[in-house]
Amino acid sequence: MEVWEIYVCLAIGAVIGALFCLDYLKRAYKTFLGRSPRKLHRIFIYVLSIGVGTLCLDIYGSGTVLLLYWFIPQVVLMIINFVVKKGMGEAYDEKGRIWKKVYGSGIVPVVIMAALVSYGWYNMHHVVATEYTIPTEKNIRDEGYRVVLMADIHYGTFQSEKELREKCEEINQIEPDMVFLCGDIVDEKTTKEKMEEVFEILSGIQCEYGFFYVYGNHDRQEYTSYPMFTNNELRNVMEQNGITVLQDELVVLNDEFVIVGREDSTVGGRASIKSLLENVDKTDFIVTLDHQPKQYGECAEAGADLHLAGHTHGGQIWPINYITKLTYEGFYGYKKTEEGMQTVVTSGFAGWAMGIKTSAPAEYVVLNIEGNGSRVSE
Repeated sequence: MEVWEIYVCLAIGAVIGALFCLDYLKRAYKTFLGRSPRKLHRIFIYVLSIGVGTLCLDIYGSGTVLLLYWFIPQVVLMIINFVVKKGMGEAYDEKGRIWKKVYGSGIVPVVIMAALVSYGWYNMHHVVATEYTIPTEKNIRDEGYRVVLMADIHYGTFQSEKELREKCEEINQIEPDMVFLCGDIVDEKTTKEKMEEVFEILSGIQCEYGFFYVYGNHDRQEYTSYPMFTNNELRNVMEQNGITVLQDELVVLNDEFVIVGREDSTVGGRASIKSLLENVDKTDFIVTLDHQPKQYGECAEAGADLHLAGHTHGGQIWPINYITKLTYEGFYGYKKTEEGMQTVVTSGFAGWAMGIKTSAPAEYVVLNIEGNGSRVSE
């Protein structure tokens, strides 16, 4: 879609939003006061409606979500009112008085909006542990591997230092063997101080084999003209905190467990997964780390056993999540491809732009990778 087409859509959305708000306010005014708005009140209603409509011009703003969650129940109620009015006919004015007051007052859409926003705020700040068992026929050590997957913290936006530290302490209790960081740990709103802080906090997780990180599309602050830190500063801070950055690179653990970290797909010229795995022993268990859940077929064909990603936020905002679901091969959770490769997409530790999550929880993922127990690692 061209830029001008996006602006046209936003403008249409603003007009529709303003018209719906105008109808809503006039109806509520008449329901509560029993008469049409007077001139001064009409002016106020028109100005307020235009103001509400302009919320649609910022597609990533929290105001847009508020308007969406007011708009949806409002449309549903309008349809119900139309059906009730048609069904009751002339009796609507007399027998439908209670319904008319409920519909006309506009209270129901406001209550539903408040409930959805409250739920979304709770979801954003109540990070849960989601656990999956990953079976494999590959000969890995008897005890297998316990891995923690984290992505999309977007630190410095919604999750606080206290919340992150508490979750890192919680993760320490499960004693992971390693931690995978699948991108967007920071973003354009993260200051240099907060960038340093998040990796210092994460490094407090105790794990035998350490941390493995791949870049997301926001980490390097690509979407701003005024980045708050350089790419070198970002990488240096991670390395100083013992985090291994994998940029189209791989690491082999215990001669049986291969970790392949891919450059983000938004960066041109990233290496193909086929070339990265060309000389890898395919009898080893192979994990690919990517920020975005893409190219499942290529990864499976190249020999990957497990593909891990984030980026989608589980759609973040209902019902937009249904559109997001059509965009990516993986959307949220666990699935197995036709080729037999297992995949996990996390909804992320937080979210982006909007301070609520209504389509999926904020989470970190615990993966229990279990082999056939035929070989014990030294």
